[in-house]
Amino acid sequence: MTTALELGLELNNKCLAYHGPLLYEAKILKIHEPNSDVIKLPNDETEPIDEDPKFIDELKEQLCFFVHYRGWKASWDEWINQDRILPLNEQNLLKQKDLKIAIARKAKEERDAKKIKKEKSESPATANGSSTSSNSSNSHSNTHTKIETNGKVKKPTEKKNGKSSDSKNSNGKSKSNNNSANGHGPNGSHANDNDSKKKKLLETVESEDSFLKRPEITLQIPTELKSLLVDDWELITKNKKLVNLPSAINVEKILFDYEEIYFKDLHKGSVDYDNGLEIFQGLKLYFNRSLGSILLYQLERKQLKDLTQEFSSKLPSELYGVEHLLRLIVSLPGLMAQTSMDHQSISTIRSFLEKFLKYLNVNSEKYFIKDYENTSPAYEALSRR
Repeated sequence: MTTALELGLELNNKCLAYHGPLLYEAKILKIHEPNSDVIKLPNDETEPIDEDPKFIDELKEQLCFFVHYRGWKASWDEWINQDRILPLNEQNLLKQKDLKIAIARKAKEERDAKKIKKEKSESPATANGSSTSSNSSNSHSNTHTKIETNGKVKKPTEKKNGKSSDSKNSNGKSKSNNNSANGHGPNGSHANDNDSKKKKLLETVESEDSFLKRPEITLQIPTELKSLLVDDWELITKNKKLVNLPSAINVEKILFDYEEIYFKDLHKGSVDYDNGLEIFQGLKLYFNRSLGSILLYQLERKQLKDLTQEFSSKLPSELYGVEHLLRLIVSLPGLMAQTSMDHQSISTIRSFLEKFLKYLNVNSEKYFIKDYENTSPAYEALSRR
């Protein structure tokens, strides 16, 4: 009978555990030996099986482990048997990586197959193996078709060297350059070349069904912060006020304050430390890049332009404060849902953001000082342009 120690698995040690088709980093919290009535806990402690509400009776005769997936909520903690667990080592980390690549490749192939099938169903029909004048553009890589209101397909003219490529001959009939009607392109290549180009183009486009099937990402936002977001919206959109900028406590300062708390008990170089460092850097970078495109109300756009001119050497994170940082945080779940980020990464970021929101909520009096200023009629008129 194989023991946990023989498998290289011990209490409080990290491991890799299967959840679905992928491997995720996890921590072993409890161990149950086959046919035992007790569960092994850290520090040589034990507890009866009956006292563990998550223990599954079917596993009583098996060696099994109670694991916590890194970055996931405790509600995902579960008992798994030895078939679903591996020691955390270099060889198994490579296996984890290979599984991710294989799953991603399979998902991409399925998406591509759906796209190609959809494209074929929407393509204009051809007769006798050759294109008619209404769909001859299928054999050209540089022309497009237009659908007129009467339902006919119209091919726009394509100019080359200042002349129309759809020129007419002396009999008034349209000529097709380079024998395109016979399925040959300018260099004598077959129309299949264009099909391969079309296939490559389709690989970059995601189908609507695939987009809609993405899981919804939720974020637990403290009620007080929700109220502050509503107040911020009303002050700007209804009362025509602006946040007084530059902010007395800017985004850089807020992130720095939280960094000191977040990294206090973490060892430099650990997985949690590296993940936190990456998220902090990502937040700052994304704030600076997305402020003008997704974080401002219409009334605030002129203010950004004026600030950029006055403080040309400063980044937005040095000028704006908690109001706009909070707008970014509550927008991130929707933005993450549009990426191909794996479940574990999303869970890690979501856990970080929820802890950060709790920190902002506890320190709301320090950061949310509600320093708004009135705008003039002249400013409002200019902001609408």
